[in-house]
Amino acid sequence: MGVLSGLACLIPMTVLVNATGSTVVTGFAFIALAAIAVRRQRRDDRPADLYRMPWWPLPALVALVVIASVLILGVLDPTQWVSLSIAGGIVVVGYAYNFAYLPSRGIDRFLLDADAE
Repeated sequence: MGVLSGLACLIPMTVLVNATGSTVVTGFAFIALAAIAVRRQRRDDRPADLYRMPWWPLPALVALVVIASVLILGVLDPTQWVSLSIAGGIVVVGYAYNFAYLPSRGIDRFLLDADAE
């Protein structure tokens, strides 16, 4: 973390702020997609009303349209390419971590190990 923080000091503040915004927008896109995916999955072991959203599916779809327009405007602006690249890199590293490290941990991958030093 210290190395990453040191490298972040060399990046202009406007790029860091825009990269943070792009990462948050990307995160909200994944949340909207997850809401749609969870509602579309039907399983017998959970009740049908486990997850509710008022005016379903309008909020998730509106969020996706707005997020897509924000990302498209960012792609069309060459000054935003560095910020979008940083956000994309964060997403790629997150997926690599999820698919490479977490499956090898098994069922307890989300639990904290109190005995680890």
